[in-house]
Amino acid sequence: MSNEDMYRNYYTFWRGWHQELVEVLSEGQNHKKQVECVTEIVNNLNKMKALLVPAAQEGLQGQIQKLVPIKDEIIAGRSNATNFYTMKMQLESIQTKVTKDYAAKKVKNYIIR
Repeated sequence: MSNEDMYRNYYTFWRGWHQELVEVLSEGQNHKKQVECVTEIVNNLNKMKALLVPAAQEGLQGQIQKLVPIKDEIIAGRSNATNFYTMKMQLESIQTKVTKDYAAKKVKNYIIR
């Protein structure tokens, strides 16, 4: 499998996990599922980043860094309705940025050959 194909797969997995997290991110929802989703999101973004040339990794790393406090808060399990709303807004912002700048067709020339 080529790096481009792997990148496309990781991007697709990221999108699915990201959407699922937004859907299950509310008080009283399955905490285990929230932890699984946020962990998979970060894992897939890191795998995508690893397939990019160093010059293209920086912006994606910035989005991953924005996810770290969200991941930590979800894993801690101490969130309330206000926190969940804030996290959803942050997740939507991250999703917009990654979709806009890191879709496979946008970074095709930056994928390691």
